Amino acid sequence: MTHFKFGRVGAWATAAVVMLGASSATSATLGLPVLPAPEISGSGNAVNDAVILVFDFLAEDAVSTAPAAASGLDVRITGLFGLSTAALNVGPDPAALFLGGVQADLGYEFSASGPDSIEILFSGLSGSAAASFGDSVLAVITGEFGNDETVLFDTGFGSTQASIVINPVDTAVIPLPATLPLMASALLSAFAISRRRGCA
Repeated sequence: MTHFKFGRVGAWATAAVVMLGASSATSATLGLPVLPAPEISGSGNAVNDAVILVFDFLAEDAVSTAPAAASGLDVRITGLFGLSTAALNVGPDPAALFLGGVQADLGYEFSASGPDSIEILFSGLSGSAAASFGDSVLAVITGEFGNDETVLFDTGFGSTQASIVINPVDTAVIPLPATLPLMASALLSAFAISRRRGCA
């Protein structure tokens, strides 16, 4: 009879799975503090294709406030929620990038009596205005998308009017992530198990 030996590799693999699960999308707003300026705002259209679940948001003629003042901006966010990261592209045209970024986190909140919101944290900023926006930005897309998160990861939603606001994240006062205690617990458990196995 073969027995699976749960040694150091198994313990650390379990911890990795727990941490990956903890860092996935959350059904609540991210709770990140933002700076009031610069701010990009606009309105446009959002759709989440029900067949391949490709999210696409486009706002034309968006405006950015000082110290990165600009107008006539096109804001586009595309991605496969739950499968791959979304991308942010802001500019007057594809050849002149004003601000770009890659999804680092995702939060959402749905309301039966009011508008829904999708929050996407973007990092790895690039473009001519990247220096003004700092290390990362929070994009908040607001509209009537559906009853719950199934519209993001399962059923999708059709073309709908939505608005967007993009602000720099205030990294000086970022709160303790809700997943941090869980991640620490997983790592401590893995360490304790590997120590016990090593002493046996």
